Amino acid sequence: MPQDIEFHLPFPIALSPDLEGARQRNLAWVAGTGLVGEGRSLEWYASWDMPLLAAYGFPYADGHALDLCADAMAFFFVFDDQFDGPLGQDPARAAAVCRQLIDIVHGVVPAAGADACAVAFADLWARSCDGAHPGWVARTAHEWEYYFATQAHEAIGRLRGTPADVETYLQVRRGIAGTDLPLSLGERAAGVTIHPAALHSPQLRIMRQAATDVTFMCNDVYSLEKEEARGDMDNLVLVLEHTRPCTRDEAISAARREVDGRVTRFQELALQVPAMCLQLGLTGPERTAVATYVEVMETWMSGYHAWQTRTRRYTSALQIIPSTGPGYFEEVLKTPGTGRNSSGCA
Repeated sequence: MPQDIEFHLPFPIALSPDLEGARQRNLAWVAGTGLVGEGRSLEWYASWDMPLLAAYGFPYADGHALDLCADAMAFFFVFDDQFDGPLGQDPARAAAVCRQLIDIVHGVVPAAGADACAVAFADLWARSCDGAHPGWVARTAHEWEYYFATQAHEAIGRLRGTPADVETYLQVRRGIAGTDLPLSLGERAAGVTIHPAALHSPQLRIMRQAATDVTFMCNDVYSLEKEEARGDMDNLVLVLEHTRPCTRDEAISAARREVDGRVTRFQELALQVPAMCLQLGLTGPERTAVATYVEVMETWMSGYHAWQTRTRRYTSALQIIPSTGPGYFEEVLKTPGTGRNSSGCA
């Protein structure tokens, strides 16, 4: 069973001291935006413990900074589940739904009567940008656009019914995982601005890619049973099993090697960062910001892993929400221009 698989991530694990407060504030936020309703929806959502993910993934954050991270995590997972139903089998409709969310990062204000996802995301985006460096806003807007745009391509994969090649898988998976975004949120939560020459250095670019890949590749193993039951094709284990071809156990072992290789490469490059910063002529505070950013990446990898091995989202999903129906209790996305929800119901 994939839940029994262990990954070696040799990075520190810490927990924000503001976890309990974040739990209370996050529940109030998802209720206030309408992202999560009452009854079964709220009970199932609470069992995922999004604030725990934020407290592990951003242990240096508290107060408003931790709330932004916890609320963003809530949005990611609630939004993702909306595609575990008819919408996730309709690429054109998925593209239309996501276009209205992409428009938000480019300055379009949601119209009156917008659905809960649009309301929640507009709030997240406004809070994220408040006081942020213009360069961070521009980069993060692109990351959100990539995240939303690839949802339609995951739908294409479901219709295809077979896993893609590794290269195509990585292009889609890196988008639908949204894993660049937590690192950018981590920058904001840690209060650092990275010098562009350092941020776009070969070392940090490769490290950032390694950190994001590690996160979703581990997740692909732990969520395998849930995703396979729902016909999701963009999962590393399924891709390796199909393209090599090989057995399930061999594919899981290969996935572990993919993770191990990226962790090793991350560590190798981290050793080069101080010298690179000196070569660039960075000031003391600028070098400190880069060192903090490296820690942001490390704690995200270890923190996400700590959460995903505990959450009921993966250990109990098929028992709570069988794969014979939609992967959610409530629909919170509407198809633009129809006044109807994403399933086409009135």
